[in-house]
Amino acid sequence: YGGGEGSIRQVIEHELIGRHKEALVDKEGSGLARLLDDNKVEDLRRMYDMFARVKGGAELLEDRVAAYCGQKGRDIVQSPENLADHGQYVARLLDLKELHDRLVRDAFRGEKGFVNKVNRAFVDFVNLCPRSPEFISLAMDSYLRGAKAGKQADARAASEEQLEGQLEKCLQLFRFVSEKDMFEKYYKGHLARRLLNDRSQSDDMERKVIQLLKTECGYQFTAKLEGMFKDMNTSKDIQERFSQHRAAAADAEDGGGGGGV
Repeated sequence: YGGGEGSIRQVIEHELIGRHKEALVDKEGSGLARLLDDNKVEDLRRMYDMFARVKGGAELLEDRVAAYCGQKGRDIVQSPENLADHGQYVARLLDLKELHDRLVRDAFRGEKGFVNKVNRAFVDFVNLCPRSPEFISLAMDSYLRGAKAGKQADARAASEEQLEGQLEKCLQLFRFVSEKDMFEKYYKGHLARRLLNDRSQSDDMERKVIQLLKTECGYQFTAKLEGMFKDMNTSKDIQERFSQHRAAAADAEDGGGGGGV
Protein backbone atom coordinates (compact mmCIF):
# COMPACT_ATOMS: atom_id res chain seq x y z
CA TYR A 1 0.00 0.00 0.00
CA GLY A 2 2.80 2.33 0.93
CA GLY A 3 4.52 1.67 -2.40
CA GLY A 4 1.27 2.35 -4.24
CA GLU A 5 0.75 5.61 -2.38
CA GLY A 6 4.31 6.67 -3.20
CA SER A 7 3.81 5.89 -6.86
CA ILE A 8 0.63 7.94 -6.97
CA ARG A 9 2.39 10.86 -5.34
CA GLN A 10 5.20 10.64 -7.87
CA VAL A 11 2.70 10.65 -10.76
CA ILE A 12 0.93 13.70 -9.33
CA GLU A 13 4.23 15.55 -8.73
CA HIS A 14 5.36 14.74 -12.25
CA GLU A 15 2.12 15.97 -13.79
CA LEU A 16 1.85 19.12 -11.68
CA ILE A 17 5.53 20.04 -11.37
CA GLY A 18 7.82 17.92 -13.53
CA ARG A 19 6.09 18.56 -16.84
CA HIS A 20 5.83 22.30 -16.19
CA LYS A 21 8.97 22.99 -14.16
CA GLU A 22 10.55 25.41 -16.67
CA ALA A 23 7.36 27.42 -16.95
CA LEU A 24 6.96 27.54 -13.16
CA VAL A 25 10.55 28.63 -12.58
CA ASP A 26 10.54 31.25 -15.34
CA LYS A 27 7.03 32.62 -14.71
CA GLU A 28 7.14 36.39 -14.74
CA GLY A 29 6.02 38.01 -11.51
CA SER A 30 6.09 34.87 -9.37
CA GLY A 31 8.94 32.72 -10.62
CA LEU A 32 12.44 32.22 -9.33
CA ALA A 33 13.84 35.60 -10.42
CA ARG A 34 11.11 37.48 -8.57
CA LEU A 35 11.70 35.48 -5.41
CA LEU A 36 15.44 36.14 -5.66
CA ASP A 37 14.87 39.86 -6.28
CA ASP A 38 12.67 40.06 -3.17
CA ASN A 39 14.97 37.80 -1.10
CA LYS A 40 12.06 35.47 -0.24
CA VAL A 41 14.13 32.84 1.52
CA GLU A 42 11.24 30.73 2.86
CA ASP A 43 9.45 30.71 -0.50
CA LEU A 44 12.70 29.75 -2.22
CA ARG A 45 13.19 26.91 0.25
CA ARG A 46 9.67 25.63 -0.43
CA MET A 47 10.29 25.86 -4.18
CA TYR A 48 13.52 23.92 -3.81
CA ASP A 49 11.94 21.22 -1.65
CA MET A 50 9.15 20.84 -4.22
CA PHE A 51 11.41 20.78 -7.27
CA ALA A 52 13.94 18.42 -5.65
CA ARG A 53 11.26 15.70 -5.71
CA VAL A 54 11.00 15.64 -9.52
CA LYS A 55 13.60 14.51 -12.03
CA GLY A 56 15.85 17.36 -13.09
CA GLY A 57 14.14 19.85 -10.78
CA ALA A 58 17.07 20.60 -8.49
CA GLU A 59 19.47 20.88 -11.45
CA LEU A 60 17.12 23.34 -13.17
CA LEU A 61 17.07 25.57 -10.08
CA GLU A 62 20.86 25.35 -9.77
CA ASP A 63 21.28 26.50 -13.36
CA ARG A 64 18.81 29.36 -13.01
CA VAL A 65 20.26 30.59 -9.71
CA ALA A 66 23.78 30.54 -11.19
CA ALA A 67 22.53 32.41 -14.28
CA TYR A 68 20.83 35.02 -12.06
CA CYS A 69 24.03 35.45 -10.03
CA GLY A 70 26.06 35.68 -13.23
CA GLN A 71 23.92 38.49 -14.61
CA LYS A 72 24.11 40.46 -11.37
CA GLY A 73 27.88 39.99 -11.33
CA ARG A 74 28.29 41.13 -14.93
CA ASP A 75 26.26 44.23 -14.12
CA ILE A 76 28.70 45.01 -11.29
CA VAL A 77 31.97 44.48 -13.17
CA GLN A 78 30.75 46.40 -16.25
CA SER A 79 29.28 49.37 -14.36
CA PRO A 80 31.19 52.61 -15.14
CA GLU A 81 30.42 53.84 -11.62
CA ASN A 82 32.00 50.77 -10.04
CA LEU A 83 34.96 50.83 -12.41
CA ALA A 84 35.68 54.39 -11.25
CA ASP A 85 35.94 53.34 -7.58
CA HIS A 86 37.89 50.20 -6.68
CA GLY A 87 36.43 50.11 -3.17
CA GLN A 88 32.86 50.24 -4.43
CA TYR A 89 33.66 47.62 -7.09
CA VAL A 90 34.97 45.19 -4.46
CA ALA A 91 32.21 46.02 -1.96
CA ARG A 92 29.48 45.31 -4.54
CA LEU A 93 31.02 41.94 -5.37
CA LEU A 94 31.34 41.08 -1.68
CA ASP A 95 27.69 42.00 -1.11
CA LEU A 96 26.70 39.66 -3.95
CA LYS A 97 28.88 36.89 -2.53
CA GLU A 98 27.38 37.27 0.92
CA LEU A 99 23.84 37.28 -0.51
CA HIS A 100 24.33 34.08 -2.49
CA ASP A 101 26.19 32.33 0.31
CA ARG A 102 23.20 33.03 2.54
CA LEU A 103 20.69 31.92 -0.09
CA VAL A 104 22.53 28.67 -0.77
CA ARG A 105 22.77 27.96 2.95
CA ASP A 106 19.25 28.95 4.03
CA ALA A 107 17.08 28.45 0.94
CA PHE A 108 18.83 25.63 -0.90
CA ARG A 109 20.04 23.69 2.14
CA GLY A 110 23.71 24.11 1.28
CA GLU A 111 23.52 21.66 -1.62
CA LYS A 112 26.86 21.25 -3.39
CA GLY A 113 25.30 21.69 -6.82
CA PHE A 114 24.32 25.27 -5.96
CA VAL A 115 27.70 26.00 -4.35
CA ASN A 116 29.68 24.76 -7.35
CA LYS A 117 27.57 26.46 -10.02
CA VAL A 118 27.41 29.81 -8.21
CA ASN A 119 31.19 29.68 -7.69
CA ARG A 120 31.67 29.03 -11.41
CA ALA A 121 29.50 32.06 -12.14
CA PHE A 122 31.76 34.18 -9.91
CA VAL A 123 34.85 32.90 -11.72
CA ASP A 124 33.31 33.89 -15.06
CA PHE A 125 32.33 37.47 -14.22
CA VAL A 126 35.23 38.31 -11.89
CA ASN A 127 37.59 37.47 -14.76
CA LEU A 128 35.44 39.33 -17.26
CA CYS A 129 37.03 42.54 -15.96
CA PRO A 130 40.84 42.60 -16.43
CA ARG A 131 41.17 45.08 -13.54
CA SER A 132 39.75 42.69 -10.90
CA PRO A 133 43.21 41.64 -9.62
CA GLU A 134 44.26 45.28 -9.29
CA PHE A 135 41.02 46.35 -7.59
CA ILE A 136 41.12 43.51 -5.06
CA SER A 137 44.73 44.35 -4.19
CA LEU A 138 43.87 48.05 -3.90
CA ALA A 139 40.98 47.29 -1.54
CA MET A 140 43.28 45.17 0.64
CA ASP A 141 45.88 47.95 0.53
CA SER A 142 43.28 50.45 1.73
CA TYR A 143 42.27 48.24 4.64
CA LEU A 144 45.87 47.51 5.61
CA ARG A 145 46.66 51.23 5.57
CA GLY A 146 43.57 51.91 7.68
CA ALA A 147 42.12 54.06 4.91
CA LYS A 148 38.66 54.12 3.45
CA ALA A 149 38.40 51.43 0.78
CA GLY A 150 35.80 53.16 -1.37
CA LYS A 151 32.41 54.69 -0.75
CA GLN A 152 30.79 51.45 0.40
CA ALA A 153 33.55 50.26 2.72
CA ASP A 154 34.12 50.96 6.40
CA ALA A 155 36.17 54.11 6.95
CA ARG A 156 38.58 52.21 9.17
CA ALA A 157 38.73 48.78 10.74
CA ALA A 158 38.16 49.48 14.42
CA SER A 159 40.03 46.40 15.55
CA GLU A 160 42.34 43.66 14.31
CA GLU A 161 39.36 41.31 14.22
CA GLN A 162 37.39 43.60 11.93
CA LEU A 163 40.44 44.18 9.76
CA GLU A 164 41.05 40.45 9.46
CA GLY A 165 37.41 39.90 8.51
CA GLN A 166 37.59 42.47 5.71
CA LEU A 167 40.82 41.01 4.35
CA GLU A 168 39.49 37.46 4.41
CA LYS A 169 36.45 38.61 2.43
CA CYS A 170 38.75 40.15 -0.18
CA LEU A 171 40.66 36.86 -0.35
CA GLN A 172 37.37 35.09 -1.14
CA LEU A 173 37.25 37.16 -4.32
CA PHE A 174 40.95 36.55 -4.96
CA ARG A 175 40.21 32.81 -5.15
CA PHE A 176 38.05 33.45 -8.21
CA VAL A 177 40.82 35.35 -10.03
CA SER A 178 42.45 33.37 -12.85
CA GLU A 179 45.37 35.78 -13.39
CA LYS A 180 46.86 35.32 -9.94
CA ASP A 181 50.26 36.47 -11.20
CA MET A 182 48.69 39.85 -11.99
CA PHE A 183 47.34 40.05 -8.45
CA GLU A 184 50.82 39.22 -7.14
CA LYS A 185 52.32 42.04 -9.24
CA TYR A 186 49.88 44.62 -7.85
CA TYR A 187 50.01 43.30 -4.28
CA LYS A 188 53.82 43.39 -4.32
CA GLY A 189 53.77 47.03 -5.44
CA HIS A 190 51.18 48.03 -2.84
CA LEU A 191 53.05 46.16 -0.10
CA ALA A 192 56.31 47.92 -1.03
CA ARG A 193 54.60 51.30 -0.83
CA ARG A 194 53.13 50.49 2.59
CA LEU A 195 56.48 49.33 3.94
CA LEU A 196 58.57 52.16 2.49
CA ASN A 197 56.17 54.83 3.70
CA ASP A 198 55.54 53.08 7.04
CA ARG A 199 51.82 53.17 6.31
CA SER A 200 50.75 49.67 7.36
CA GLN A 201 48.22 49.44 10.15
CA SER A 202 49.57 46.13 11.48
CA ASP A 203 52.76 44.15 10.79
CA ASP A 204 51.07 41.10 12.29
CA MET A 205 48.21 41.40 9.82
CA GLU A 206 50.65 41.84 6.93
CA ARG A 207 52.28 38.57 7.93
CA LYS A 208 48.91 36.87 8.29
CA VAL A 209 47.81 37.88 4.78
CA ILE A 210 51.08 36.58 3.33
CA GLN A 211 50.55 33.31 5.21
CA LEU A 212 46.99 33.02 3.85
CA LEU A 213 48.26 33.65 0.32
CA LYS A 214 50.95 31.00 0.84
CA THR A 215 48.32 28.48 1.98
CA GLU A 216 46.19 29.33 -1.05
CA CYS A 217 48.90 29.46 -3.75
CA GLY A 218 52.06 27.90 -2.37
CA TYR A 219 55.52 29.11 -1.31
CA GLN A 220 56.62 30.28 -4.75
CA PHE A 221 53.74 32.75 -4.88
CA THR A 222 54.70 34.49 -1.63
CA ALA A 223 58.51 34.09 -1.62
CA LYS A 224 59.12 37.62 -2.95
CA LEU A 225 56.53 39.11 -0.59
CA GLU A 226 58.14 37.42 2.41
CA GLY A 227 61.58 38.56 1.23
CA MET A 228 60.41 42.18 0.95
CA PHE A 229 58.89 42.07 4.42
CA LYS A 230 62.05 40.54 5.92
CA ASP A 231 64.33 43.06 4.16
CA MET A 232 62.24 45.98 5.34
CA ASN A 233 62.28 44.75 8.93
CA THR A 234 66.08 44.33 8.70
CA SER A 235 66.37 47.87 7.34
CA LYS A 236 64.20 49.19 10.18
CA ASP A 237 66.44 47.45 12.74
CA ILE A 238 69.57 48.96 11.16
CA GLN A 239 68.02 52.43 11.10
CA GLU A 240 66.91 52.08 14.70
CA ARG A 241 70.39 50.99 15.85
CA PHE A 242 71.96 53.82 13.85
CA SER A 243 69.59 56.35 15.45
CA GLN A 244 70.41 54.97 18.90
CA HIS A 245 74.13 55.19 18.13
CA ARG A 246 73.81 58.82 17.00
CA ALA A 247 71.79 59.71 20.09
CA ALA A 248 74.34 58.05 22.35
CA ALA A 249 77.19 59.83 20.57
CA ALA A 250 75.43 63.19 20.90
CA ASP A 251 74.83 62.59 24.62
CA ALA A 252 78.47 61.68 25.10
CA GLU A 253 79.61 64.79 23.25
CA ASP A 254 77.30 67.02 25.30
CA GLY A 255 78.51 65.43 28.47
CA GLY A 256 82.17 65.84 27.51
CA GLY A 257 81.69 69.49 26.59
CA GLY A 258 79.91 70.24 29.85
CA GLY A 259 82.73 68.73 31.93
CA GLY A 260 85.38 70.88 30.29
CA VAL A 261 83.71 74.25 30.96
